[in-house]
Amino acid sequence: MKNMDFKGRLLSFLAVTVLVFALSCQKEDPKPDCGCDGKTYKKVENAKAVYHGLGTFTIAEEASSGNIYTIACEADSTWQKSADLKIPDYIISGNLKSNCSFGPTLIALPDYIQITAIKKQ
Repeated sequence: MKNMDFKGRLLSFLAVTVLVFALSCQKEDPKPDCGCDGKTYKKVENAKAVYHGLGTFTIAEEASSGNIYTIACEADSTWQKSADLKIPDYIISGNLKSNCSFGPTLIALPDYIQITAIKKQ
């Protein structure tokens, strides 16, 4: 009789333990704050840009005399590649989002842009 009581307690303990672990594992992993769903780190207004195709742009940033290489969050199949990659022929506005690389890399990774306005010159 004692052996049966011990087995019942053991089964109850195991059932409760499994239930606790199952309930604790239902939380989703937090989503990284990057990519198209991440926070905007900078707004671009009426910036000159070159379109390379496949949703990629080089934005000429006049304030810093540099360029920003970006990937459009939603590419449009009607966009045409720029004829001369040295002459910007698009004017775009949008929200820049950081890329999802974590840690140091040996290559430059493009940021994302959520385009709010675009026109070809």
